[in-house]
Amino acid sequence: MHPLPADCLAIPSFAPRATEGRQDPGWKKENFAGPVPEGIARSKNGHIELVNILGSRRWRHAGAVESVAFSPDGKRALSGSDDATLKLWEVESGKEIATWKGHEKEVSSVAFSPDGKRALSGSEDNTLKLWEVESGKEIDSIVVDGRPTSLAVRACAAEATAPASRRRGDLVVVGNRNTTLTVYRLK
Repeated sequence: MHPLPADCLAIPSFAPRATEGRQDPGWKKENFAGPVPEGIARSKNGHIELVNILGSRRWRHAGAVESVAFSPDGKRALSGSDDATLKLWEVESGKEIATWKGHEKEVSSVAFSPDGKRALSGSEDNTLKLWEVESGKEIDSIVVDGRPTSLAVRACAAEATAPASRRRGDLVVVGNRNTTLTVYRLK
C-alpha cells in the first residue's frame, strides 16, 4: 500500500490505472475505498499521482460530484453533488462519515470554516447553507441572488484574539452564475 503523506493528498474524481499517462483497462475499482497500491495511476511527468479513493460502489453520491473541500486539518473532506446532498469523508480510509440533506437542488460549492467546526454549501436552489460539522445539523440558510457556483471562506486574523462581544466573523465570498460575487459574514 502507498503510505498517505500527512501534508499532501489528492481527491480524485476517477480511478484509472495509468503508467506514464496511459490507462490500463485491466484494473477495476469495484467496491474499493482507501489507499491505492503504489503506481496505479500517475501522470505522464509524475507530478500527479492517485493515492486514495473516497467512497466505493456502495458509499458514494448518487449523482455527479460538483465540489470538494478539505477540512483545515486535512483529515476530512466534504463533497457536494447534483443529487442535492453533501457527504463528509475520512480522507485516510476513504470512508463516508455522514450524508447531509437540506438542499432541494444540486450542491455546486462547499467549504469549511477556518476552525473546521462549520461548513458552507451553495446550491442551484439559490441557497447558501451553514452546517455544524460534527452533528451534520443545518444551522442556518440564506437565499442568494444569482445561484451560487463557488465559495471561499477567509478567517479574520484579528478575530481570534478579540473578545467574543467584538468579533465580527469570518468572510465568505460567493461566486454566482449571474456573473456577480457576493460577500457574506459568518457570525
